[in-house]
Amino acid sequence: MTEVKLYNPRSHATRTGKFRLTPYQYHRLGVLLSRYSALIGREVSQSVVFARATDLLTDHLEALLSAHSMEAVRDTELAALHRAMG
Repeated sequence: MTEVKLYNPRSHATRTGKFRLTPYQYHRLGVLLSRYSALIGREVSQSVVFARATDLLTDHLEALLSAHSMEAVRDTELAALHRAMG
Protein backbone atom coordinates (compact mmCIF):
# COMPACT_ATOMS: atom_id res chain seq x y z
CA MET A 1 0.00 0.00 0.00
CA THR A 2 1.43 3.40 -0.91
CA GLU A 3 1.89 6.02 1.74
CA VAL A 4 -0.73 8.77 1.73
CA LYS A 5 0.85 12.22 1.68
CA LEU A 6 -0.74 13.98 4.62
CA TYR A 7 1.23 17.16 5.20
CA ASN A 8 3.97 19.09 3.47
CA PRO A 9 4.89 22.29 5.33
CA ARG A 10 6.62 23.69 2.24
CA SER A 11 3.70 23.27 -0.14
CA HIS A 12 1.81 26.29 -1.41
CA ALA A 13 -1.49 24.59 -0.54
CA THR A 14 -0.41 24.17 3.09
CA ARG A 15 0.79 27.75 3.43
CA THR A 16 -2.38 29.19 1.91
CA GLY A 17 -4.75 26.86 3.78
CA LYS A 18 -6.07 25.19 0.63
CA PHE A 19 -7.16 21.58 0.66
CA ARG A 20 -6.71 18.91 -1.98
CA LEU A 21 -9.88 16.89 -2.33
CA THR A 22 -10.79 14.00 -4.56
CA PRO A 23 -13.80 14.65 -6.83
CA TYR A 24 -15.94 12.48 -4.55
CA GLN A 25 -14.81 14.40 -1.44
CA TYR A 26 -15.49 17.71 -3.20
CA HIS A 27 -18.99 16.52 -4.07
CA ARG A 28 -19.60 15.43 -0.47
CA LEU A 29 -18.35 18.80 0.77
CA GLY A 30 -20.90 20.54 -1.45
CA VAL A 31 -23.70 18.33 -0.14
CA LEU A 32 -22.56 18.87 3.45
CA LEU A 33 -22.32 22.63 2.94
CA SER A 34 -25.85 22.73 1.55
CA ARG A 35 -27.31 20.54 4.30
CA TYR A 36 -25.52 22.38 7.11
CA SER A 37 -26.64 25.75 5.73
CA ALA A 38 -30.24 24.49 5.56
CA LEU A 39 -29.99 23.06 9.07
CA ILE A 40 -28.94 26.31 10.71
CA GLY A 41 -31.08 28.48 8.45
CA ARG A 42 -28.36 30.58 6.83
CA GLU A 43 -25.61 30.23 4.27
CA VAL A 44 -22.23 29.25 5.67
CA SER A 45 -18.74 29.15 4.16
CA GLN A 46 -16.49 26.14 3.63
CA SER A 47 -14.25 27.37 6.45
CA VAL A 48 -17.20 27.28 8.87
CA VAL A 49 -18.00 23.71 7.81
CA PHE A 50 -14.33 22.68 8.14
CA ALA A 51 -14.15 24.25 11.61
CA ARG A 52 -17.28 22.39 12.72
CA ALA A 53 -16.06 19.16 11.14
CA THR A 54 -12.77 19.55 13.01
CA ASP A 55 -14.67 19.87 16.30
CA LEU A 56 -16.71 16.76 15.51
CA LEU A 57 -13.65 14.76 14.44
CA THR A 58 -11.81 15.76 17.62
CA ASP A 59 -14.73 14.58 19.77
CA HIS A 60 -15.00 11.37 17.73
CA LEU A 61 -11.29 10.54 18.08
CA GLU A 62 -11.30 11.29 21.81
CA ALA A 63 -14.24 8.91 22.27
CA LEU A 64 -12.53 6.21 20.19
CA LEU A 65 -9.26 6.55 22.09
CA SER A 66 -11.01 6.36 25.45
CA ALA A 67 -12.78 3.14 24.41
CA HIS A 68 -10.07 1.36 22.39
CA SER A 69 -6.30 0.95 22.25
CA MET A 70 -4.33 3.47 20.23
CA GLU A 71 -3.11 0.69 17.93
CA ALA A 72 -6.65 -0.43 17.08
CA VAL A 73 -7.76 3.15 16.40
CA ARG A 74 -4.63 3.81 14.32
CA ASP A 75 -5.22 0.74 12.14
CA THR A 76 -8.88 1.65 11.60
CA GLU A 77 -8.13 5.29 10.82
CA LEU A 78 -5.27 4.49 8.44
CA ALA A 79 -7.52 2.12 6.51
CA ALA A 80 -10.26 4.78 6.35
CA LEU A 81 -7.74 7.40 5.27
CA HIS A 82 -6.44 5.23 2.45
CA ARG A 83 -10.01 4.60 1.26
CA ALA A 84 -10.83 8.31 1.39
CA MET A 85 -7.67 9.45 -0.38
CA GLY A 86 -7.50 6.56 -2.85
